[in-house]
Amino acid sequence: MTGQITRRCAAITLIGTLAAFSVASAAEPALQQPEDVEGIEPSPSDDDPLAGGEDLLNLDLDQLARADVKVTALGEVGLDTVVSTVSRTDTSVRQTPSAVYVLTQEMIHRSGARNVMEALRTVPGLHVARINANAWAISIRGFNGSFADKLLVQIDGRPIYNQFFSGVFWELQLIPLQDIERIEVIRGSGGAVWGANAVNGVINVVTKDSRDTTGVFAEGGGGNEHRSFSHARVGGQIGKNANYRVYGAQIDEDSGLVPLGDPADARRGTQVGFRLDWRPNCDDTITLQGDLADVTQGVGAPGNENSLGNILWRWNRQIDDDTDWSVQAYYDRLKVDYGPGSLLADVVWQNSTDLDAKLHKVLGAHEWVCGIGYRNYETFNASGPGQALDFEPDKDVFDSVS
Repeated sequence: MTGQITRRCAAITLIGTLAAFSVASAAEPALQQPEDVEGIEPSPSDDDPLAGGEDLLNLDLDQLARADVKVTALGEVGLDTVVSTVSRTDTSVRQTPSAVYVLTQEMIHRSGARNVMEALRTVPGLHVARINANAWAISIRGFNGSFADKLLVQIDGRPIYNQFFSGVFWELQLIPLQDIERIEVIRGSGGAVWGANAVNGVINVVTKDSRDTTGVFAEGGGGNEHRSFSHARVGGQIGKNANYRVYGAQIDEDSGLVPLGDPADARRGTQVGFRLDWRPNCDDTITLQGDLADVTQGVGAPGNENSLGNILWRWNRQIDDDTDWSVQAYYDRLKVDYGPGSLLADVVWQNSTDLDAKLHKVLGAHEWVCGIGYRNYETFNASGPGQALDFEPDKDVFDSVS
């Protein structure tokens, strides 16, 4: 009996306390938050461990959970950033059906990278490894190696895939970083749009329109690893509707050392190029661009001399708000001279010719993309007995239509 009375008294006391608290809360006016008062900045929360200047490394998990941390993205890459590699049409990141990452010019500049390969180290999900002082291995979703054949790499829509070695000569790419507008990276299959080389992903380096590179620009420097590097560019306007730029770049990178202490893999190179953009009217854009490069690699003894050149022509036309088409053609030539007595080969070269036409049409809630393409590869090697790349026949021609 005494226990029942005690429980009833405790229940009555608890109900009375809750009722009094509810009445007091209802009667008390709501406090105005500092951020609601015009002209007054909100003060840091007293519960925020970082408000008192505490070192982040000295906080425990409970304090870290209560910390007020604000993160600002570099380059302001949002969901409305436009990319063109996923579906071969200009689409915002928000609407793309792929895992796409975009490196902007600002992000590349802040990274401190000296070449495209170093800039790609900042891309999540991309495996970038440096084999030696001049060779790189880059891939997506595994299968990495000096010649990764499951990753398609393009510069302004022009593939730099090497048919002879089934991979990309990253060490021959001397693209000035200041001329790059963005780098689009697709982590995942793009084979339905770009073919078999894109089974694991696509990297597309998009350079700036010549309208955005008017004036004179020059940079240079050097150090113990990058012994010297320089880049000069001149851009201007031709008439009312055309813009151009010409540039030159140079690098001289130090080598590693073999066990005997001799240099083994230095890299030196120069590259020159141009770009012309002409807009005869508001619906048409015609682009003509090209590059010439010469790169020396000290791979063992003797080193090899590499030369490459390319020229690309593209015509984009906007018919109406729902229809556009483009035609692109390019020629690419690569020559690798290992020198007489090399264990691989004396000379290897490849000529690539490509013609591509695409039509894009919006019908209601659907977008249709169709096109036709032709590509020709011509490879040739000059080798002798005992060399690794002694192919038979010496010359091979490969044609494909899609």
